[in-house]
Amino acid sequence: HIMPMGPILNFDLAYCHPLILPRPATSRSCSFPGDFQDLSMILYILFFLCCAVATARQPRHPLSNPTKADAERIINAIRADSRTPGEMMFVSVGLDEPTKADYAAYRATGRSLPHRIRCITYDPVSKVLYEIAGETQSGVITEFKRIDGVQPWLTQEDQDTTTAVLSRHKGFQLALQRRNLTFDSIAIETWASGVPLSTFKSRIVRCVFFQRSQGQHRYDRPIEGLHVLVNLTQKTVMEFHDRTLAPIAKPEAWPPSIKRSGKSLPVCDQFVSWKQWKFTLVPTPREGVVLYDVSWKDGATQRMIAHRISLSEMLVPYGDTSSAWSWRNAFDVGEYGLGVNSRSLEPNVDIPTTSRTLPLTVISPKGAVTTLQNIIAVYERDAGIQYKHVDVATDRMVGRRGVELVVMHVTTIGNYDYAISYVFSEDGTITVDVGLTGILLAKGIQDTVYSVDSQKTAHMVAPALAAPLHQHFFSFRMDMDVDGEKNTVSEIDVWSPDQGRENPQGNAIMMDDYELRFEAEARRHTNPATARRWVIRSATSTNAFGMPTGYCLMPGTSVRPYLTEGHAVRKRAGFADYAFWATQYREGEFYASGSYPNQNVTSTGLPAISQDNAVIRNQDVVIWYTMGVTHVPRPEEWPIMPMEHVRFSLVPMGFFDRNPLLPRK
Repeated sequence: HIMPMGPILNFDLAYCHPLILPRPATSRSCSFPGDFQDLSMILYILFFLCCAVATARQPRHPLSNPTKADAERIINAIRADSRTPGEMMFVSVGLDEPTKADYAAYRATGRSLPHRIRCITYDPVSKVLYEIAGETQSGVITEFKRIDGVQPWLTQEDQDTTTAVLSRHKGFQLALQRRNLTFDSIAIETWASGVPLSTFKSRIVRCVFFQRSQGQHRYDRPIEGLHVLVNLTQKTVMEFHDRTLAPIAKPEAWPPSIKRSGKSLPVCDQFVSWKQWKFTLVPTPREGVVLYDVSWKDGATQRMIAHRISLSEMLVPYGDTSSAWSWRNAFDVGEYGLGVNSRSLEPNVDIPTTSRTLPLTVISPKGAVTTLQNIIAVYERDAGIQYKHVDVATDRMVGRRGVELVVMHVTTIGNYDYAISYVFSEDGTITVDVGLTGILLAKGIQDTVYSVDSQKTAHMVAPALAAPLHQHFFSFRMDMDVDGEKNTVSEIDVWSPDQGRENPQGNAIMMDDYELRFEAEARRHTNPATARRWVIRSATSTNAFGMPTGYCLMPGTSVRPYLTEGHAVRKRAGFADYAFWATQYREGEFYASGSYPNQNVTSTGLPAISQDNAVIRNQDVVIWYTMGVTHVPRPEEWPIMPMEHVRFSLVPMGFFDRNPLLPRK
């Protein structure tokens, strides 16, 4: 069926297909002019053809999820382009989103915008990265940009090259023989370089190793003391370390997957309209899922809240100081990609059977395009009591039970699995929730009995196994457009003055509402002692009381990095220095650690973005919030971790005139 998208042509054209029209009672030849029945059939056919032509010419929405056919069309165009190197490696393929100004014009005027795809590619011979964009409908390449001195994230080809290099390395083979291991009995895991002391033009990775159990890659059997630095460009081993530090632990029984019967999942439209909420979902290879055009329908008005929300970067530094561990840290978004490492969601295990899902188009290093199904899920769930009150005099009760909408995807980065959820409530709140599960990254130790003196940087989780302490930092970027692009940002602190003139009875609670005017002063820490929060207010709209309409960022769990200020990773992850940042919107500034953090020795992210100290008062403002958790492992998290949640919320603050759960007056 051809389904036109315009408001006038919103019907199923099967109903006017000539093959299913009523036939005349008697057969007769069709001449023109003929009787009314023949003429009506001709008109039906002409109408059908006109509709088909109109549909074919109708441009796609510029944020439409790229399909396998879209990606293949652009990849073929890239291969045919004379500028394409012969040894091109494809890293990612995804939507090439329009500029914010172009998209705003598209929304306001309906002026068509081309639907584009952007490919990240890498030439391992010249050591050059290319960003290449093209229009999906025409297949025309619109941008071919060369970027020197950067490295894209790790790919499956990097893993394959590493395996081939180590299979030929004599020292590595001898190290395995000393441990009574064979090459086929181990699992090789490639990591980004971790702590690069200088910028290498070559592509390098570090390796850690595990003994397989029953042919499976298992994180419960680390091979301690053996780690390698591999130059993928030269296909050589740069560093080789072999010290027998601990025996290999016994294998753990693989935990069961508890699944209940469910039905197949329908595909979800990425343009979501649920109760008062409206937004667009875009699966991306790097960020996993991006929310666009988040708005609330207030009567007849669709009020903007945010233009774009995404998980910009994730940092996981480990606290073990030994040479085999001190380099271990991961920029999971920029070095590996959340989207390309997403996993299909299973009904009645990961999500309800009533969920609707979206696919993601991915690409192999050789350019083969595949579609991953059921990557993003959208579903309703019970939200509990939304309000309740009982009049003690009459025993009259009023109350409301609610539902909420969840947008979720799960990404697996090595041993860890992360469930990133955006939860939309009926009261106008957006809760951002990250669930952490998977398998702890453990190290082999000599101890089989707990010893407090020998476990300062790691905690014993099983005999001969300890999991090092580490941290997780999740940096979210939110391009806020609260009732329009012009916004201001304020910091609210609650405090109590000393008893005296301002506080004569000693019970005063006061609030400071300080407007942040420049980017430099908008680098802020959380402060639970003052119930600190930040409000993004409209510079042009007020509510019924004359108060600027706004949304408040309510912090959840937040920690500061234990990395020393001069540490190489701390320099690369400057975004983690502060929990909250506010910057003036600039095109292309999407990532808290910069566009290409892999093997980068300096921070090209938030510190660089805000170094010009631009004005953020009455501007198009972007806020960045980094929530974190310090993980002290415990035996109850072994051999697989129960889900742990960290979250924050965007809560309306003066955005409405009264409780939005109640009917409008």
